[in-house]
Amino acid sequence: MDRHAESFLSFLREYGFKTLLPRAEGTPRASKKNAAEPPARTTNADNPIMKLAPVVEEAHTVHAVQQWVAAHEGRLALCFTPSGGMVPPELWVCASGQQVLRVMAESWNKRALLTDIFEKRAEDLVLHDAKTTLHQMRKEGVSLASVGLDTQIAAYLLEANIAEPSFDDLAMRYANTNGLVGAEAVACVWEIGHYLEAQLKEQALLDLYKKFENPLIPVLLHMEEAGIRIEKSYFEALAKTFSEEQKRLEAAMAGMVGEAFNPASPLQLSRILFEVLHLPTTGIKRGKNGFSTAADALEKLRGQHPLIEAIEAYREVAKLLSTYIL
Repeated sequence: MDRHAESFLSFLREYGFKTLLPRAEGTPRASKKNAAEPPARTTNADNPIMKLAPVVEEAHTVHAVQQWVAAHEGRLALCFTPSGGMVPPELWVCASGQQVLRVMAESWNKRALLTDIFEKRAEDLVLHDAKTTLHQMRKEGVSLASVGLDTQIAAYLLEANIAEPSFDDLAMRYANTNGLVGAEAVACVWEIGHYLEAQLKEQALLDLYKKFENPLIPVLLHMEEAGIRIEKSYFEALAKTFSEEQKRLEAAMAGMVGEAFNPASPLQLSRILFEVLHLPTTGIKRGKNGFSTAADALEKLRGQHPLIEAIEAYREVAKLLSTYIL
């Protein structure tokens, strides 16, 4: 093995890339049989997330918020609801033991002070989908730059097959409940965060989270706020080129089958392929609206008619045009 390959493997081992490492080494992936599994969650007294009712206090001044935050050490979970119409923004904070603070509307008069209070505890903050929440808070004048733990990212690291789980997804998985709001929601975020952080540590993934995943949150936040400068005239010319190619392909396909049709319509395309051209349906899935025209179905039909390759080319052009150019 050359030194570059060995260096890459050392990197994977050091930072806990458990999925990639076996593939890079060329060894079978280890069984997950002994991996830590979340405990069974029920709504009985043995459930650590559900057994305590949140103890709620209200803070009507920024000074009251400051005192409450200072009195509670360790992780602080936040849940935030943006303002809407005449309804002010709503912020809930939870500390250990399901101690919950509701930041009342009067406190929002001094947003800079609120920012300072929570910015000083940034490393302790637990949020779900932190980037979205930070965007919302910044629009309301509370500009936090970072957090300590994002439960959405933590859950993904532990189970990569669950992409961007919602808060309700995690509440159902770990607390057997969903639809939580207010005090119950923020208490659940704290408990889920506490559990996931322990699992990251147990599975040697906490270092990966802290060194790579968490520092990216503010980076992506600022990138999304700043946007990316592009050369507008270039993309306008590119859009014209791709639109013309799209029309050319549409006309060519209409000529192949003797009638115009919408290639973006699965229903119309299915009729053309299997009723007009009478292409074979062996191995093609059939739904309530006809035979499938998905990519895997077209792949089985390659070589049967020039229309198949034209459709694939059309889809590629349409995807590039709608997703990346317009």
